[in-house]
Amino acid sequence: MKKAGLIILIILVMSVLVAGKEIPKIEVSKAVLINEPRQGQPAYLEFTIKNNQAFGDILTIKPDELTVAPISKIFSSIELTPNQIDIGSFKEKTIKAEVILFDNAEPNKNYVTQVIVTSIKDPSIQETVRLIVNLVESDDIFELTPKIHEEGVVPGIGVPITFQAKNKLNSYFKDIEIKVEIEGKNFNDKAIETLSFDKGETKTKEVLFNFGSSASPGTYTIKISALDDDKLKGYYEGSFEVVPNFNIEEKIEKDSGFLKSTIVVKKKNKGNLPVEESYQLEKSLIGDLFLKSNVETKTINNKNAWVFLVKPEHEFTLIIEHNYRIFFLGLLIAILVIIVLYYSLRKEIKITKSLIKIKEYQNTVEIKVLIQIKNNLKKEIENLKIVDIVPHLVKPTGDFSTLKPSKIVRGETGIKLIWDIPVLTSKEERILGYKATTRLNIVGKIDLPAAAVLYESKDKTIKIKSNRLVLNR
Repeated sequence: MKKAGLIILIILVMSVLVAGKEIPKIEVSKAVLINEPRQGQPAYLEFTIKNNQAFGDILTIKPDELTVAPISKIFSSIELTPNQIDIGSFKEKTIKAEVILFDNAEPNKNYVTQVIVTSIKDPSIQETVRLIVNLVESDDIFELTPKIHEEGVVPGIGVPITFQAKNKLNSYFKDIEIKVEIEGKNFNDKAIETLSFDKGETKTKEVLFNFGSSASPGTYTIKISALDDDKLKGYYEGSFEVVPNFNIEEKIEKDSGFLKSTIVVKKKNKGNLPVEESYQLEKSLIGDLFLKSNVETKTINNKNAWVFLVKPEHEFTLIIEHNYRIFFLGLLIAILVIIVLYYSLRKEIKITKSLIKIKEYQNTVEIKVLIQIKNNLKKEIENLKIVDIVPHLVKPTGDFSTLKPSKIVRGETGIKLIWDIPVLTSKEERILGYKATTRLNIVGKIDLPAAAVLYESKDKTIKIKSNRLVLNR
């Protein structure tokens, strides 16, 4: 047996010599990062220690004092777990290292520190482990928190939203842009504050938002970002409630005038929900007959009521009128009509003018004009004169159906036809007529003036006119 062991030992020694190198008593692997270290956060690394000795050993693992604080301005401390191991022959163990860098360490750079592994049994056995930390730029330097009342936000103009920003690093930051964004139904707004921070400083700021009536009640999202040269250094996202707001502003104006009274009710919704509003008046047996409004009138609790909806940011105007003018105007017109009819019917003489188209030929139209005179009195009237004017565009043919004119006078306005009637007995009716022609190529229409009857009554000359005629060609 002794001889066999000796042979094995010789073989091992010869194998080492053949390989041309010496196996280390303590073998340490390369340290590997197991996280992505960022500013203000620890870096975590792992490495393995293997005991190549033929016997067990006790090893201590300590940071190299020359590569950590207070000598180093980059590395604050290194925590090793475990920092002492009892390791058997040809065994290996894994060591975890937590490396803390100072906050002022610049990101996107590699930083190197080291750890020393030493044997307690033989301090000459020692290995060095390099810890390489690639520091990544952090997006979580600032802790951002909104401070909103638990009962929610009441909408309005200039509503304050408070937030707190905390610099988690032991570094100074200048001109950090804090952006507060709020999103909700039919609402999107943002506010920006630019702040500078001392080391570890916490600042509380208030920004104003205009939650008008367009801001419907419900859940809103709030996002807060901290930006340094457009690089994200902190972020928060949460929610809060905008509560219902019932706010109706009312204004009532009353105006009274001649036979008319008006009530104007204005209601403005300054809240964030549609509101059903109403206005009521006592009923009136007579007054309701002359009641008018721009909203349908209903009866509620034996009162006249008007119900309408007022939308957010809108004003509704209700107009109520009691207007007796139409009634009295209608009454007045009726009285005047009766008076006019009365005096019209009791006219002593009634004269009417009418027109008949006879025929058309050679660009000419032939017409017949009839003048009807009737005595409505119970007595006769003497010495009447009937006067009719024929305009220049119309030419009498000389054909007079019943009675020829006593006179035919040419003047500036046309041809004047005058008939003399010595007497017109009670209820007697006369019809005078004449034919005339006019050209068809004359553009437009021709007005035929009213005929007139004249007679003397009680030393006054009475003149009564007929209707006018229009000749369309």
